[in-house]
Amino acid sequence: APLRKSVIPVNDTVRRGTLMDTFVGTKGPPAFGIIAGSYLQSLSVGAIDTILAGFAEAPGPVAMIALDHYMHGAVCRVKPDSTAFELRARDAVPIWVQANWEDTASEASLSRWVEQTWTALRPYSGGRAYANYPAAETESSIREVYQENYARLVAVKTQYDPKNVLRRNFNVRPRSS
Repeated sequence: APLRKSVIPVNDTVRRGTLMDTFVGTKGPPAFGIIAGSYLQSLSVGAIDTILAGFAEAPGPVAMIALDHYMHGAVCRVKPDSTAFELRARDAVPIWVQANWEDTASEASLSRWVEQTWTALRPYSGGRAYANYPAAETESSIREVYQENYARLVAVKTQYDPKNVLRRNFNVRPRSS
């Protein structure tokens, strides 16, 4: 409500719905897409300005910046070392930048926009990443997700999955023997 009072959106589509609701009027999930996620420590004025600048540069309606819920309540009362994912800071905001396309001619401009927008938002993340919205799965991005829990997760992975069978989504690799 406060955001709607401060700016008049060109198209206000904020509402509750299911995942399939996002594909209404289309033939289903897009053929191609790119997503990069982050975790804003707070929804600061600088972050909001960066988001608005990203929207202004968006190359069409298939480019989006989405904010997830504010972190609050019970999820923030879980100790950071109680789970793999430690980011449970009160008032933090998971955010992702995404673009979808059907024809490969759009790939370069949309991919460039996602990368530039995500890079512009990184200073507000405190060097952190949100596991549900991966960008590139590199060793450094995996450490950004798990931070202080990374070493413990490597030890668990080495003990229980030394052959790295379970290796999807920000894979923590076991120590090689």
